[in-house]
Amino acid sequence: MGWLLEQVVLVYAALGASAAGLALVLGKAWRQRRVKAAVVGAATAEPPEPDLDESDADGERVFVIPGRMRFHRSGCRLLEGKDAEELTVKEAEEESFTACTVCAAREAVAAP
Repeated sequence: MGWLLEQVVLVYAALGASAAGLALVLGKAWRQRRVKAAVVGAATAEPPEPDLDESDADGERVFVIPGRMRFHRSGCRLLEGKDAEELTVKEAEEESFTACTVCAAREAVAAP
């Protein structure tokens, strides 16, 4: 009877490992499809026009997505298809927002 119980445990362990592997494969395919759609969308879409008012003419404008703690610069591919709120960099940093990794990398490359 002990041998049969060990076999059942092994079968359940194998099923669990298979389910985890399937979840990883499906997750990777989903992420690749989203990245591909973002790249295609970024190539065809125009970046949002900054809306500068007179009181903030010298402040750079950034965009934040509600519920996220990152800010994005105009033209960031991660903004595609999302409703974003416009702030100045100073306002965003005062509210504890940090630059997204795409914008930070793009800024690092542009800096001498």
